[in-house]
Amino acid sequence: PDYYLAPGNRPSDLTNGNVVTPATMAILYPVYTLPYRQVRWIWAIAEVLFAFLSILLVARSLSPKQILFPSAIIVTGLICSAFFIAELERGQMYLFYTFLLSLIYFLYNKKTKTLILLSGILAGLILYLRPFAGILIIPFFLAGQWQWVKGWVMGISAGFAAFIMPFKNTWLQYFEAVARYKQIYFDRVHVQI
Repeated sequence: PDYYLAPGNRPSDLTNGNVVTPATMAILYPVYTLPYRQVRWIWAIAEVLFAFLSILLVARSLSPKQILFPSAIIVTGLICSAFFIAELERGQMYLFYTFLLSLIYFLYNKKTKTLILLSGILAGLILYLRPFAGILIIPFFLAGQWQWVKGWVMGISAGFAAFIMPFKNTWLQYFEAVARYKQIYFDRVHVQI
């Protein structure tokens, strides 16, 4: 309905501009019905928390000698960047993905079987949010980290049950939209304005 119509969309567009997966939309569903003004504040606060927690998790994974200089550069660069302001102002999700990757790294570095397995499960689940994250399996597979790989397979299986099966038609529409984006940006399909 018009309530969800993005002002930048034109009737001649081949797609609606949404580039997130159906799994991402399912996770964000609780805030979809709120007014945009509330969503902006909720998401800005969440993004600041994701940034802080990402830095904290990575810092906790390093030795004290490794922490100070890189952490200072990361924090300074982050809070002074136009990227960070755009993240907050436009409601992007990159800091959420960064948080998830930091959590995966943190859990893996704990070196207990259970936490390594949990790290792999999270890595399998993140695939449904960002399909390109599937490359995370490669170094663990090549290094023979079978506990992590086992968790990754479990995460893929759980994600299939939670994100694919209930939303099959939505995923078909998503892949159709991705194919249309490919046409526009790589095949140079002419779009009427």
